[in-house]
Amino acid sequence: MKRKYYTTDSLKRLFYQNIKYLIKHVIWNLKYHKYNNDKKNIILLTSRRSGGTWITQILSLRKNTKFVLEPYNIGYADLINFRHYSKDILIDGYPRYGRDFEHVKLFFKKILFSNSVKCQEQWNFFSKEFDFFTDSTVIKTHSPKIFIDSLLKEFKNEKFLFLIRNPLAQCLSVAKKTDVPGKEYISRYLDDPVYISKFINPKMKELMIRSLSTGTYFDKLFLSWVLENLPVLRALPNKNLLLIKYENLVEDFSSEFKKIEEFIGEKFVGENFKNEPSMTTSADSKKMLKKQDKKYITERWKNEFSLNELKKYQEILDLFEVETYNLLSQ
Repeated sequence: MKRKYYTTDSLKRLFYQNIKYLIKHVIWNLKYHKYNNDKKNIILLTSRRSGGTWITQILSLRKNTKFVLEPYNIGYADLINFRHYSKDILIDGYPRYGRDFEHVKLFFKKILFSNSVKCQEQWNFFSKEFDFFTDSTVIKTHSPKIFIDSLLKEFKNEKFLFLIRNPLAQCLSVAKKTDVPGKEYISRYLDDPVYISKFINPKMKELMIRSLSTGTYFDKLFLSWVLENLPVLRALPNKNLLLIKYENLVEDFSSEFKKIEEFIGEKFVGENFKNEPSMTTSADSKKMLKKQDKKYITERWKNEFSLNELKKYQEILDLFEVETYNLLSQ
């Protein structure tokens, strides 16, 4: 194994980066939050590589708003902000439908209504977007969206956004992100009898078992996308839940984000707003956005699949009655 050597300059940079990181988190933990009953909290339900951080950053531009990033992604926790994340449910923060809702409910209440969970927003605390006092919250979350029916009943006064991306494009992006490998969760669903009884019929279960034993890594990612998003798709329509597509936001941001503002009942962006890529956007996508090559960003996935592959994945969507995307007509 090749040893890694640090120069004096690289060690200095590492030291100052960690000091800067420490100071940021200490200051963020000094923030004070008091729930304002007149403002709507926003819970953004999404998946990896689907534009969630981008939209959450924009929603957090609302005055006195705290941004809580993936509270069940324990990978974001560190010595300073560990209490802002939950590691009490399953491996990798993935909940089980039949047993973990009470924990999710209590932790969401803690985030929304108390001062104990601060923010993890990435704003520079010298910028105008940073507020020491907050009274509303934006939560971006992935796995707890399987509890959407219960969440809608428990948090009737809050607004839920469901941000979704073409499953082939999303799975490609996850598969290519080698620094944080994508995981498939098919076995988790199979081991959850309440989830199976509520959402899965015998043919669906048969496909899940077959995919586990003979499916490719990409097949498993694709089916995991379906299983993860199925409960929210089944919950539509609902007056407190708005479906938004990543592709529509990329191609026509102004009109699509206006729908979000109308749904929440507040304006988030002003005339001088500059739509910037999120901190997690890849370098290639940033270059394409700069060139205004938006159509290519939303359709480049087509170059990766044969007609037979598209038919195979469309059959899976049809089996699970997912009508949000038609892979053969796009």
